[in-house]
Amino acid sequence: MALIKLNNRSSEDNAIHGRRNLIINGGFDVWQRGTTFSQDTLNANRIYTADRWIFARNGTDKNCTATQVSGDLSQYAIKAQRDSGDTNDGVISISQFFETKDVIKLRGKNLVAKVRVKVGANYTGGDIKTQFATTSASESAFTKNSAGSIGSGNADYVSNSVSFTPTTSFADYTVDLGSVASTANVAMVRISYDSTTTGTAGADDSFTVDAVQLEIGTTATPFEHLSFGEELSLCERYFQIGGHCTGRSYSNTQAECYYGFRTEMRVAPSVSMRGSGNAVSYDTGQGHVSGVSSYDLTAVVASQPNPTGTVFRTTTSGNWGGGNIIGLRGNIANMDAEL
Repeated sequence: MALIKLNNRSSEDNAIHGRRNLIINGGFDVWQRGTTFSQDTLNANRIYTADRWIFARNGTDKNCTATQVSGDLSQYAIKAQRDSGDTNDGVISISQFFETKDVIKLRGKNLVAKVRVKVGANYTGGDIKTQFATTSASESAFTKNSAGSIGSGNADYVSNSVSFTPTTSFADYTVDLGSVASTANVAMVRISYDSTTTGTAGADDSFTVDAVQLEIGTTATPFEHLSFGEELSLCERYFQIGGHCTGRSYSNTQAECYYGFRTEMRVAPSVSMRGSGNAVSYDTGQGHVSGVSSYDLTAVVASQPNPTGTVFRTTTSGNWGGGNIIGLRGNIANMDAEL
């Protein structure tokens, strides 16, 4: 067999390789918490909406919503909208925080962001700002109960932002965000709606965000689509719903079951029951005694949670008897390890 001489240039790899997108759920595929979220005077800080994405607004009178809508490049997008008649001029933002483990490898690297955006017919917010901010402060400084941004009062605060002017049709906007500080521990990417008007919101004073990509380099590449399973697994490091497991009752109304998380979580999560009272569905769950009956759950608490699992201690509305094997069925609990 004759040898074939290869042209070196013909063997060059010019393909665009993944995984390039540093954003998790950049296509807004995963919505474990629901699809509609409201900011009002009771929501003093920020709300997680689509997985990993924070919805926040400055000011006292929030009067705005974030909603799952049809996307342009992805199946879904997120729409942030002022309530019709609202007169508050506070900034509305859609944000994502990065944990330290993911930020350290970005130190000294240049980042470029691309986002697909459109605005409503009555949009009054002016330019939209893409911001990347870092600080050397620890992750604990940015818990979900604190203010919804990395502020200039934090140590070694570095911020770079670029504004663009959106239209009522979807379009891509690319911005060079510069280099990440060499001391960076925590980072935030923020797409924010700067509401500069003093007027009253109309019927569709909104902006819609789709296909957010952040990558190392100076040139943006086409949006990277992951499979739904891959995206869900990445999201579940920070938030999971679940509860299908077995255990044993230790009284007539209480049982204990061990639950292993599908994905190791960022930290030991807080655990809360889905639903309340005796409401029963696939989402709120039941306790089942084989061959006996199923009982509504009235309380679910975590015992000794860690990043890989927890013990569920549950209370039932019925009498399943002590010492029985108990099956918990349905997504009985939220496991939250978000920043």
